[in-house]
Amino acid sequence: MKYEDITIYDCIEKVNDSLFLPDIQRPYVWDEDDVYLLFDSICRDYPFNTVLFWSLERKTLENNKNLIRVNFITERWEENKINTSSLQRDNYYLVIDGQQRITSLFLSIKGTYKIKIKKIETKADLYFNFLSGVSENEKEMLYEFQFFRYSSPDIFKEELKIRKTGEVLTKNWIRLKYIVSIDVLYEVQTKIKAKVKLDLDYEISDSQNGILFKIWSKIRHEKLIAFYDEKTQEYDKVLDIFVRTNSGGEKLSYSDLLFSYIKLKWPEARDSFNSLLRLLNDNDKFKFNHDFILKTILFIFAIDQEGLKYRTSNFQEQILAEVSSNWNRKVSDAFKLTKDLLTSCFLITNGKLVTSYNALIPIVYFVYKYEKKGVGEENDKIKQDVQVSMREWLITSMLTGVFGGQSDGILYKAKQAIDESGTESDFPKKSLFSKFNEAKPALNLAITEDLISRAFYNSSDSSLILSLLYKNAVHFAPSLEDNKPQQDHIISKSELKQESIPKEKINSIFNLRFVSASDNRIKSDESYLEWKERLGNDVLTNHFIPAGDWNASNFDEFLSARKLLFLAELLK
Repeated sequence: MKYEDITIYDCIEKVNDSLFLPDIQRPYVWDEDDVYLLFDSICRDYPFNTVLFWSLERKTLENNKNLIRVNFITERWEENKINTSSLQRDNYYLVIDGQQRITSLFLSIKGTYKIKIKKIETKADLYFNFLSGVSENEKEMLYEFQFFRYSSPDIFKEELKIRKTGEVLTKNWIRLKYIVSIDVLYEVQTKIKAKVKLDLDYEISDSQNGILFKIWSKIRHEKLIAFYDEKTQEYDKVLDIFVRTNSGGEKLSYSDLLFSYIKLKWPEARDSFNSLLRLLNDNDKFKFNHDFILKTILFIFAIDQEGLKYRTSNFQEQILAEVSSNWNRKVSDAFKLTKDLLTSCFLITNGKLVTSYNALIPIVYFVYKYEKKGVGEENDKIKQDVQVSMREWLITSMLTGVFGGQSDGILYKAKQAIDESGTESDFPKKSLFSKFNEAKPALNLAITEDLISRAFYNSSDSSLILSLLYKNAVHFAPSLEDNKPQQDHIISKSELKQESIPKEKINSIFNLRFVSASDNRIKSDESYLEWKERLGNDVLTNHFIPAGDWNASNFDEFLSARKLLFLAELLK
């Protein structure tokens, strides 16, 4: 297998010119932190990982109308659009693996990135703090990148006051697009040095200038992208490659291929799915995707466990005809009502609390099967006691990991339980768990101490457990950024690291609380005793913290005492 090398800059110059996406690819889903991590990895000389291009001759594209070129987005939160321009080149490339990375590079270096400031979409450019690169920050990144409004100067100073110490932290930011805009290698350092002096009246050091030159070189000079050029013109072979491709980013699966197949039979599928997903995801609060919709459709029509597998034979024309003809009523309404139940009745208001989307499929099916129209006490509505059963089922199944690993067997047992109950007057929670024990006799469906103890810092499990403790009162989409909830270490990481406490203990759920971004920033690395003295004992009750003077020396006792508080509250 022969690989070819190309610079990042040359690669993004080909985007939407000779380099496109196939119709099978998923949308762009990376967020800012993913982009920061990508550039930090590049600067640290970590492997970029291979990308895979499919080389297509013009005559192949002309002869096979199912081979569609899809544009990369040029602005974040756009939708990928089909390229309808005439074929001018002898060869084109479709990206089979590497879409998320290439899109991130393109948006950061050439396209238009967007961020949300107070829920308003704002154009932004990527900046590098050229004072970084000395030590890792709290996110374990060595090189600090951040998006700022595109109207910001090419170079500017940011000063942040640390409330605890009164110390002022300085960051010197330089726009990545400015660095990359310099054409001549030997002029890079002299031009940057002169501009920093002019704009900031700052004498940049040789080491800082060296880091900036390194960034320029990584993008414009070094051939970091190794790509395999698949030259076959056989569509079936490339579909097989899609299934087998399994490197980084958003992994492709057979469900992606099925979606492409479905669109051949149901042309409106793309628009119908995307429109529903926009509503379900509610401005990116959730992570519903095509897989969820496809698996739910399979669940609705499956007559045995084999019917849940991602196979083209399971999407027979009569099934697709029934789905498409009922889409705007019965089908999409079942998904929408399930989303309303999730947020309004179950108080699961953000995707951070959803540990398994498969756990929602039986609820969608129940709504679909009995054609429920809403919540309430009327015959066609979901009554209060049914809502309670659904919520208990959902919370327990998500916390116990019922759908971990291969879940087709579990899903089919769920369908059997709903069908065999034969009633719309109650959601068959007990029958569901009984059926699951048939499929997995060793399955533990109890919320136990061991189960809770497996949750850790910023995991979906820990977010769900903490949300339950806080009576689902955590608001994940506030109007102000400073009010966004964050997981905070009660006894700070720095305090514990100084005493060589293992990372897994530091990040234990029993050392975590939910707090606003503003309060988290104020607390920073403050010791537990200082923090408690500043806020008083009320903070203990509010955050399920056991009374005591806790520190690194009695940290194990603190974890054990807080574990008891957690269990007492959750088992209510």
